Amino acid sequence: MEISEIKQRLNITTVLQHYGLKPNKTNHIKCPFHKGDKPSCRIYLSTNTFHCFGCGATGDQIEFIEKHEKCSKHEAILKAKELIPVSTDVRPYVSTAKFIVSEAELPTTTNNTEILTQAFTHFARSLNAKPKKAIEYLESRKLNHKALSIGYDAGTLHKAEDTTNKQKQAYLQAGLLKPDKFGRENSFYTRFNNCIVFPLLDKNGNIASLYGRHIEQGHHYLHGKHKGLYPGCPSEGTTKLILTEAIIDTATLLQIPKVTKDFSILALYGTNGFMEEHRQAIAEWAELKPTSAEAPVGREVILFFDGDEAGTNATKEIAAELKRINEKLQISVVETPEGEDVNSLSIGHESKIFTHLLDNKKPVESANNHQSPIENNQLKVTPDYIFYETNTLQITLWGGIELHQISRLRATLHIQVKMHGRASQPYSPSFRDTVDLYSHSQSEKLIRQSSEKLEVSTTVVTHAITELTKELEKYRQQKREEKRQQEQEQQLQNKDIFTKEQIQQAANFLRNPELTKESFAMFGKLGLIGQQKNGMLLFFIFLTRLFKNPLHAIVMGSSGSGKIHLLQGVANTVPKQHINVTTSLSENTLYYTPKDFLKNKILLQEDLDGAYNLSSI
Repeated sequence: MEISEIKQRLNITTVLQHYGLKPNKTNHIKCPFHKGDKPSCRIYLSTNTFHCFGCGATGDQIEFIEKHEKCSKHEAILKAKELIPVSTDVRPYVSTAKFIVSEAELPTTTNNTEILTQAFTHFARSLNAKPKKAIEYLESRKLNHKALSIGYDAGTLHKAEDTTNKQKQAYLQAGLLKPDKFGRENSFYTRFNNCIVFPLLDKNGNIASLYGRHIEQGHHYLHGKHKGLYPGCPSEGTTKLILTEAIIDTATLLQIPKVTKDFSILALYGTNGFMEEHRQAIAEWAELKPTSAEAPVGREVILFFDGDEAGTNATKEIAAELKRINEKLQISVVETPEGEDVNSLSIGHESKIFTHLLDNKKPVESANNHQSPIENNQLKVTPDYIFYETNTLQITLWGGIELHQISRLRATLHIQVKMHGRASQPYSPSFRDTVDLYSHSQSEKLIRQSSEKLEVSTTVVTHAITELTKELEKYRQQKREEKRQQEQEQQLQNKDIFTKEQIQQAANFLRNPELTKESFAMFGKLGLIGQQKNGMLLFFIFLTRLFKNPLHAIVMGSSGSGKIHLLQGVANTVPKQHINVTTSLSENTLYYTPKDFLKNKILLQEDLDGAYNLSSI
């Protein structure tokens, strides 16, 4: 359930009742977040929010729970879910428009699939009429509407002559129509107006929901939690499943017969959109037995996400989750070129690029090694904070510490007193400050002020801060040593070593009378479809690194034209130890570079501004 749906279903009055609070006639309560006898906290029932004019506390119903429980945002959301009244799970749509239908005509949840099917049929017919804007958008995305099960909402769902009042009310309750913003009688507008509409199917192949991709910008779903999968549950006859980050990416791959022949494809709802229905479908698919004796026993999931930081992070998280679903699953990842996604690759390249990328997929390393707290003597280290405790105090360092800077030890501390040997109770005193623990004056000030605020002796605080500093130093030194080892291992991995046989094969290739022709053919095998000539030219320029006066090149093109893919493809033909990749260089960078560090090397500058800066040095 999304946060927006929780807020829609949970009134702030329900939250107040749970904590035994009741607003007075002017919708004020005594603020539970500070001491005071006057009702200084105003409750705004129309917006489900609150604001205290005494302490300044403000927020919505979830933030009220978070402050009252003194818990995290995630825990507050879980608590809010528990407080949602059961009667509000399914509630009829209340239209502000003057549109009256008898109670017998109201649709039930059992025929929701039928309503969605009727609506999608209308959208499909609208697209078959080839509306100009919709067709132009699909062509710009390289999507063939004849090959895909898609539709288009032209805003006419409720305007057809044969549409009855019962159908209109059904569309309203399903969220396909919205009442007119000005309250005009019998007037509506469609939810997916100017959207390409995709059907989301349940495990029986019925339409469970719809997704709209606006032809200008934006994503649109029906209200409530996501339902259904696109294009549906994985096929029983395939043992390989591709997961994409977006529905439009899956639609792109569905048009390629060489892909659909060997793979099932399933779309997520974004990097954070790996839903329970996805998990259930994959779990059932993973347990299926091969349909033929020749089929491999194992089942493989291939993660084909965007070539950006969000895609990389999602790969690690979802790979770990897939292993929890079924530890026997083989998990691979497609290395999408930086700045690209499945659809953009389709626009800028021929379809062969997808078979090339899928043929070169790589297993996800340590997919099950998800980040978990690390115990380091008395330190508990997580990605967000470091936790330390003594018999009297517990200290949280939010944001951790700097690992690269060893001349200081700057930390944001939250110090609390433990009650009866346990974690702090509600309303127990606490102290927060940001200090450099290597600074004597700052440490002395921290000890003095925190001991006064917490009503603890300075001896106790001094001992805690001293021991904490020692533990942090050990932890930082340990992490720095681990980083050094990783860098050494990375350097060995990034060095290509050739056998005598490989060197002899290369020498024979260079003596080939058809050297140019053979080289051109090899660049085609690298996946540089339509870019063989540019690839060869760039490769020959790379070879001049061995000359006294080497050449340089600037690769220019519009966004999504495949510049990075071209550079990376040609760079893969050169020994790794001969290439240095960067996005920007300054004068100081080159000034402090060791002598001959760049001799006979390729300096690959992937940013245009950085290239201009480099040329001016």
